[in-house]
Amino acid sequence: MMAFYSVSALTRPIMGSRRSLFCLSRLKTSNALIAINTIRNNSSSTASAASPLSTSYAKDAVGLPTLGGPTKNNNEQNTPSIWPLQRLTTAALLRTIFLSRLFTSPKLSSFGLKLLQGITNSHQPFLDPDRNWLLNRILRAVIYNNFCSGAEPLEIRRTLASIKNVGYAGVILTYAREIVVNHLGEDNLDSDQVAAQQIQQWLDGNMQTLSMIDPGDYLAIKYTGAGGRVASALTTGEKPPKQFQEAMDKLCQQAQAQGSRIIVDAEQQAYQSTIDEWTVDVMRKYNRGKEALVLNTYQSYLKASRKIIRDHLARAQKEGWTLGIKVVRGAYISNDIRERIHDTKAETDASYNGIAHDLLVRSFDGITRKDFPKIQLFLAGHNADSIHKAAQLHRDLTLQGLNPGALEFGQLHGMADHVSGELLAYIDSLRESKGPFGKQGALGHEAIPRAYKCATWGTVRECLGFLTRRAVENQGAAERLQDGLAEAKRELKARIFRTPR
Repeated sequence: MMAFYSVSALTRPIMGSRRSLFCLSRLKTSNALIAINTIRNNSSSTASAASPLSTSYAKDAVGLPTLGGPTKNNNEQNTPSIWPLQRLTTAALLRTIFLSRLFTSPKLSSFGLKLLQGITNSHQPFLDPDRNWLLNRILRAVIYNNFCSGAEPLEIRRTLASIKNVGYAGVILTYAREIVVNHLGEDNLDSDQVAAQQIQQWLDGNMQTLSMIDPGDYLAIKYTGAGGRVASALTTGEKPPKQFQEAMDKLCQQAQAQGSRIIVDAEQQAYQSTIDEWTVDVMRKYNRGKEALVLNTYQSYLKASRKIIRDHLARAQKEGWTLGIKVVRGAYISNDIRERIHDTKAETDASYNGIAHDLLVRSFDGITRKDFPKIQLFLAGHNADSIHKAAQLHRDLTLQGLNPGALEFGQLHGMADHVSGELLAYIDSLRESKGPFGKQGALGHEAIPRAYKCATWGTVRECLGFLTRRAVENQGAAERLQDGLAEAKRELKARIFRTPR
């Protein structure tokens, strides 16, 4: 059902209409030529002093690693020479193998999804995992522990620490509570007292989330989690309720004070246009410093996504604030209006890659580099091909002196760990290289991409909606899961037989 925006093969060709754009030899700028010639003169073409996880990356003429898949050793076994899952714990590795086998089996995945949906939609106490101890244990072991960070602060902090310890720059933490509209005409109005309680609960949950993250981390929020009154205002295009505005101010001020940031997640189309407007108002108010405090999420599977981004870029440029942009493919196909979504996976891939490219080169549908506003770009997704293109383009633009700004990547906790592991190895390889990105280099670590994992917290019951969407997404991502399964089996075999790395 959702296969058209799941991960594509690494061999997928670059979009025909943008092939020349990705070829940086066409970027003719005198400063760029001076910059890259200086780098070539000052850089060693020998292998870099990289960490064991990154020594296998191909080097370009400047002696720097390139991202596009690991090279292979020239030995008889022709064994891949990096191990992207080497950082994963054995418990996580075993869960990855189990879930990959489950989701790549049509019969098993269909049965498992129906079972999970039945539990999610049930109002029977014995099917409530927060009341049924045995069901809670089973769901935790099978799926919850793979995708969620926990229900209690100590458990959550332990999970977040383990994520950072393997090399991620930080985490994105989100509270699972949300509502989903199945009938767009449904009345979401609540009494004033109930509405006030729901907004306060939403604020309390997100403030608690902020208390569990560190400077540089992100809090991810969903507006609909604030309850029926807010959801109704989003549906009808009204201004946010006053209490909700005050709650947002408190969240932004706390995040700013502790050095964290906020991502406003995309939601169903019934809400999204108003979410965009509310978030632009928040960014206009708070994105005035060196870094954007608030990022809005743009779903590239929507046909209107480029037009929306273009409009927000123009407003940011005119009004003098930083546009925070998180690009995703999309996650609400089962609830959204199908006609507004790209017809094929290839079109969605082209949309995502085209948006990422044009934002990096600072040329977007008539807005040129000269008039481009300040932006902060975060690319979220599990598509290795898109990650390779963006990371390589960011690296080459940086080398040519065409400052593309900071670039951040993010994947969901428990998903596409082989893709995340490869990205971490590439980042380490850049950091440890002898070239301009290294410790002694002229560019410094600020020019190196940063990788994040997004984790969700909440009780098993609160996380059921999130877990169901992950199950649907994985059901349509057989290609990526097969790649991940093969890599996980190779890693497990290496651990069992203690294969030399």
